Amino acid sequence: MRSLAAFLTLAFLTFASGSAANHSPWPDPRHGWEMRCARDGVCSLYATEDGGHHWHRIFNGETDDVMGFLRTSATGGVISINLKAPEQYWTLDNGRHWYFTRRLPPFWQGGINLAGRGQLLFWARASSLYRVTNWLPSRKTPLRLRRIGAIKDGSFDDLAWVPRGVAGAVLRNRDATDAPVVRVLIRRGSRNFLVRLRDPDPATALRIDSLTLFASWPELTVLAEDDRGHPLYSWRSSDGGRSWSTPVP
Repeated sequence: MRSLAAFLTLAFLTFASGSAANHSPWPDPRHGWEMRCARDGVCSLYATEDGGHHWHRIFNGETDDVMGFLRTSATGGVISINLKAPEQYWTLDNGRHWYFTRRLPPFWQGGINLAGRGQLLFWARASSLYRVTNWLPSRKTPLRLRRIGAIKDGSFDDLAWVPRGVAGAVLRNRDATDAPVVRVLIRRGSRNFLVRLRDPDPATALRIDSLTLFASWPELTVLAEDDRGHPLYSWRSSDGGRSWSTPVP
């Protein structure tokens, strides 16, 4: 079984100082994107096609700050740039050309989550989950979105790609005291499956500020953290979300 640290490197966005992502999930063992910074502080986006042996620059950070990115295949991916005036672009040829879109939000911001691989691209904001239905589109074709999930009394806190779909960790809204503290929505194909996870004790529940979802299908792990990023509680499934275990007290 992979260590948690190794899985973090390959399976979800990690953030450097200034809220900029420096890694994103690799769609396969050969194709990856990574942000690299020069001594003068300029950070550009690089791509590898051979598992990290060689890298080439696909976005020059001298003109715009790279804030977040996700590569979904050997050819496709999305990028979010600029802190004060965010703009989002997508590519279908691994960064040779970038196309501006208003259909995606600045996904490095708090509360915005993005996940995808191959022909699947999803994003979530607050209680809604969306799919880009024409990913990858043809050149200069606008992205088309469809809302495929909605949560009552909670918000999506993290997303992760799973085979044929996406999984999302949902944290209860502060004012929804009767709702489950944590839920997981799993969408595979055209069906959603929503499961309630066992509530931690009330004192721990009040301290939960954020959730991180790790997916190495069929294993799923949800980690709850406080406002300083300290782990508080976790839930784990080894069967694709059908059953979950919690830490032994």
